[in-house]
Amino acid sequence: MAASKSVSVLISELNQGRKKLEETIPEVMERFGALREAVYAKGKLSAKEKSLIALAIAVAKQCDYCVAGHLLQAVEAGADDQEIMEAVSIAIVMSGGPGVAYAGLVKRGLEELRGKR
Repeated sequence: MAASKSVSVLISELNQGRKKLEETIPEVMERFGALREAVYAKGKLSAKEKSLIALAIAVAKQCDYCVAGHLLQAVEAGADDQEIMEAVSIAIVMSGGPGVAYAGLVKRGLEELRGKR
């Protein structure tokens, strides 16, 4: 588990990996990008609500890079700390102990992104 890494390091590694994939399998990544755009397009749910759902799923799936990326997305979409932690609490209920561990990553990441560290 890379949870000991800072959120900014995880995001940097995620972006580097994505870039390499775009060079190696451009058609797949282009189609994945189109799917992502379609999912996050304006609909009944706001961008903030969608990012909170994605963050909760990332915690439940125990994906460090997903947690970091979706945490940044939620912050950029205007989610406040309480909204973020409330969404993460759902992941804790759905995944038990591992959810608690990954919720800690979210809390540390929030502190880092908000400059509280």
